[in-house]
Amino acid sequence: MSGKLESFLHRLEARPHSFSALLIVTGFVGVGRAMQEYLFFGEKLTAAIGISMAIAYFHLAVALTVLLSFTTGHDWKRLQNAVYLGIFLGLFPPFIDLAISGFNGAVFYRFYLSEDFRQIPWHFYAPAIGAPAGETAVVWLSIFLTSSYAFWKTQSWWRMLATLVLAYGYFMLHFALVPITTIYWLRLGAAAFGKSSIVHAAEIAPAFFPFWYLALSVILYIA
Repeated sequence: MSGKLESFLHRLEARPHSFSALLIVTGFVGVGRAMQEYLFFGEKLTAAIGISMAIAYFHLAVALTVLLSFTTGHDWKRLQNAVYLGIFLGLFPPFIDLAISGFNGAVFYRFYLSEDFRQIPWHFYAPAIGAPAGETAVVWLSIFLTSSYAFWKTQSWWRMLATLVLAYGYFMLHFALVPITTIYWLRLGAAAFGKSSIVHAAEIAPAFFPFWYLALSVILYIA
């Protein structure tokens, strides 16, 4: 790591921790991402969608902070200041996909909603179900940078490897396991009330995701 980058990270970590900064950064990236998808690819844009995406990035920031604190043993407040840099990567996928596909409306972003685990893209790339090249590239870059940062903090290859594995697991949890679990419980609930014919669980499920992520974030933040 270059001396200038190290110096920058040290200065960033030394800044006082601010919960307001967490809200501002994740809110900006979440709303900005929603606007990009609308402007570039014609995705639906509402206040609810903007808030939902802001909550998703809030959860991402908190989860990665907890993960790094666990694997490095360093103070979470200093780590979270550095995590903010990674959160801004969330603005890059639409630009990458725009450069690849142009303004043709063929690109879209979704969670992995298939209950068939054989269909889950374990490598994260699956344009047909809402995981285009830009999203895939940034997810893997996030995993790589998170584990590299852990190595820089600890100079331990084992801690770096542990961070890489946990970061991969977290992104898979975020994109696949939480959505699939939500769909599963929706179907069970429908069957319990004698409405087993419900077939639109995948369409209803995204409305629950912000509540899951917000609840998980609060638990992690308190912990």
